[in-house]
Amino acid sequence: MGADVTIDTTSEKLVDAVLESTRGRGVDRVIECAGSAETVNAGILMCRPGGTVMLIGILSELNPKIDIHTAMNKELRLQTLKRSNHRAQEALDMMSSGRLPTALLTHLLPLEETPKAFDMMANYTDGVGKVVVEIK
Repeated sequence: MGADVTIDTTSEKLVDAVLESTRGRGVDRVIECAGSAETVNAGILMCRPGGTVMLIGILSELNPKIDIHTAMNKELRLQTLKRSNHRAQEALDMMSSGRLPTALLTHLLPLEETPKAFDMMANYTDGVGKVVVEIK
């Protein structure tokens, strides 16, 4: 899907692998979509000084423990972004025109299996990437 580097986090530590791949510099931008304090903090650690950490994932904790001191020391820009931001039609248009890679779409479920779709996404089961719930 166009990535220059991939990391298998089942056999490598994410932050270490990113820093090794960038010769210790870190990346310019981190896009955090998982929504956990652990991944936000990993993003802060792997971002280069002066870089940007984009927070898209919705954290389940009300007061997560985020390493703000490291972010400040590195003078990072922490940017938040609402996931959908009323872009559903634009996303549907991109999908139907073939402009989005379909490799992330791993499951197609009927409407009556919506609870199963949410469970799969919440628990990362069955090799899930993204689930499409089909409404007929």
